[in-house]
Amino acid sequence: VALVAALCIQASPSRVACTVGPCSYLAFYLTQTIACRVATGAWVYPVLEDVQRAAGLVGVGAFILVVCAVGAVLAWVGKALVDARLAL
Repeated sequence: VALVAALCIQASPSRVACTVGPCSYLAFYLTQTIACRVATGAWVYPVLEDVQRAAGLVGVGAFILVVCAVGAVLAWVGKALVDARLAL
């Protein structure tokens, strides 16, 4: 589905949009995950429990930053694919 959508795109998004969009979404989503943890006392995803046990809340924050960075990198890869397709 993503490949078909990429083939239908007529203009490539800016590099800033490729960074801000996914990172904003991921930060918002993970903030909701933290709010759920505060409200219920349990992590929605077991990996966050493992990270907290191993590295504390600082580790959870670092994990969230890494997830946002991976989202940005994947967005840049998608932008590169769209740019390559538009260059044809």
